[in-house]
Amino acid sequence: IRTRSGVEQTATAFARFDRSLKQMGKSQAESLRLTETVNKALIVSGSTTSEASSALLQLSQAFNAGKLQGDEFRAVAENMPIVLDAVAKVLKRPINDVKNLGTEGKITAKVLFDAFKSMETNIDATFAKTTPTVAQALEVLRTQASKFIGEMNKATGFTAGLTIALRTLGDNLHLIAGGL
Repeated sequence: IRTRSGVEQTATAFARFDRSLKQMGKSQAESLRLTETVNKALIVSGSTTSEASSALLQLSQAFNAGKLQGDEFRAVAENMPIVLDAVAKVLKRPINDVKNLGTEGKITAKVLFDAFKSMETNIDATFAKTTPTVAQALEVLRTQASKFIGEMNKATGFTAGLTIALRTLGDNLHLIAGGL
């Protein structure tokens, strides 16, 4: 909800980042913060939902492969160019060198982690100034509705009744349609 991103893609990214970061000796809290920063960076960069999904997948694959190169590099370069600026700063190299560093396998998972860590404050501040798109607002609504239904179900068994009502409606839709 805090990043206006899809729950499923965020959960998948978190699981993948966490697996990689554990190998680097990082905590689950650090994996969660990385996931939040990545999601916010995608929004700040102006990525569409499909571009964000692609970049998130490619970035998580890069973390698990231990380096950013090839298709993963291209997806990040296209959808999160601010990451390449941060990578250049972390490696103390000019931005023009970053593509070659990727080809040489020098943009490691540690470099990526450090790059995202260095951007956290700036990304948070920039993200706070963005206006949610309709798609992002709908995603928040969908997430909140799922959360509400889950909590309502825990308290009342609401979904069992809803399922019966929907099934009854489906089974009898021909009767309703016949009356039109």
